[in-house]
Amino acid sequence: MACKPKVADNAKCEVTGTVKYKGASVPGGVVAFQVPGDQAQVYTCAIKGDGTYVCELQKPGSYKVTVETESVKPPAEPLPPPGMSADEFNKMKASVGTRPGSSNYVAIPKKYAKVFSTPLSYEVKEGKQRNDIDLSD
Repeated sequence: MACKPKVADNAKCEVTGTVKYKGASVPGGVVAFQVPGDQAQVYTCAIKGDGTYVCELQKPGSYKVTVETESVKPPAEPLPPPGMSADEFNKMKASVGTRPGSSNYVAIPKKYAKVFSTPLSYEVKEGKQRNDIDLSD
């Protein structure tokens, strides 16, 4: 089951917070709350551009928390077309501007993305609550 940023009719718990890495807001990605050992009980929430998230969960309890940002990682840089020098290609790219989504990606340690390696956990209670997530190396 996945939660959506809008309030679910049957949700009993709302967790909000800000995701930061090395003190700076993470402007994109996904936060997930998973009941340990139960892959069916996962609630995922998008991280907004200001680093905040809102997640609706159906029941209180202990959850492992994962954070991933690879989903907003821009595609790899393309190579120059045949016959175009790297300098010409870079000038052309500069005239076009940045690619959409490229400012939303922050690389974070991979340990936060998997339920078996994340050090993050949270005790969800009924009602509204705040859980700021501070990531480090």
